Amino acid sequence: MELFHVILIITLFLLICSGLFYMQKKYVSFGKRVSLALVVGIVLGLILQFVYGSTSEVIARSADWINIVGSGFVALLKTLIMPLVFFAILRAFTNSKFSDGFGKIGGLVVGFLVGTVAISAAVGVFSAGIFQLEGMDLSQGEAETAAILGND
Repeated sequence: MELFHVILIITLFLLICSGLFYMQKKYVSFGKRVSLALVVGIVLGLILQFVYGSTSEVIARSADWINIVGSGFVALLKTLIMPLVFFAILRAFTNSKFSDGFGKIGGLVVGFLVGTVAISAAVGVFSAGIFQLEGMDLSQGEAETAAILGND
């Protein structure tokens, strides 16, 4: 009976994927499809958690199959981001005319980046202080030390 429920969940997931593919054929924008998939995924996840429980074997086995699609999508996005950012920056430089305002814009961008790094550093230091995190407490375990030394 458990196998039937796993197959049912995977079939439902494939129907949702085919619906998204149909939306692509109808030229629905990528952003709308991703947003809809996010909402439908959250709703489906909540329903499955409510019906089967969070520690159910049906959920775990179904998630193994569903994660194939999710992991593949995330991996494809990661490979897309670096070239996209590079070409966006390259296009911005090639389309802009070097004039007096360019130095001001460059200064603002560098200032913004330095400011955001300073904010993130302050948050990190503040968090370490609140949670009393110290680097001295970090140590290697015996298994890691043996692996580094080459001892089995």
